[in-house]
Formats: sequence, structure tokens, C-alpha cells
Amino acid sequence: MHEESPGVTRLQVHLEGEDLISWNEDEAPDAEDVMDRAASRNTKLTAYFKANEKYPEAKNLLYQDFPSKFVWQAKK
Repeated sequence: MHEESPGVTRLQVHLEGEDLISWNEDEAPDAEDVMDRAASRNTKLTAYFKANEKYPEAKNLLYQDFPSKFVWQAKK
């Protein structure tokens, strides 16, 4: 067996406005509601860009190195 340190994190990559959107038709049958919610949420990639604007220390990190200094919290 082997150990990865730090743990390996899979990072999403997508074009602007073309991130993956999924929904349950029974819970959200209105496509406009689904699109509005998707536009307001962050992906790891968009959070990376926003962190670069907000935190000076983030500007020195490549996208693949970002998880070594910052933690993704999907619910926030």
C-alpha cells in the first residue's frame, strides 16, 4: 500500500457558465429556479478565482496547489 500526503483532491475544471448542473425533477420542476440556484453557487474553480481576488496569499498558489492551503466547504 502507499500513502499520499497531502490527500489527493480532484479539482473540477469548466468553462465560465458551463459548470455541471443536476437536479431532481420531482423537487425542482421549474428550470428557471434550477438555473437561478446554479448561478448563485460556487464550484471549486469559481471559489479559487474569488479567493485570488480576496486573499493575497492565494495569489501565489496554482489551482492544483490550492487545496494544500485552503479548505473547500461546499455548504458555505
